[in-house]
Amino acid sequence: VHDNFFELGGDSILSIQVVARARARGVGITPKLVFDHPTVADLASVAGVESVQAEQGIVTGEAPLIPIQSWFYGLDLPERNHFN
Repeated sequence: VHDNFFELGGDSILSIQVVARARARGVGITPKLVFDHPTVADLASVAGVESVQAEQGIVTGEAPLIPIQSWFYGLDLPERNHFN
């Protein structure tokens, strides 16, 4: 619990995965907290219980294509589902 996450090979991508797994279990941490408190013992002292309050109503309105989508749909491809 006292080993440094980054000295053990952790990096920013792994820290995001740690945060996602912790949040899935209701533990409120952020990537910044992982960087500021890189040991489990330190992180545990600042982690909180997360309660997400998000508005869950119906989404309405226009959703225009982003530029890459516009480019893709502008291509004359015989089988778009085989593009990669």
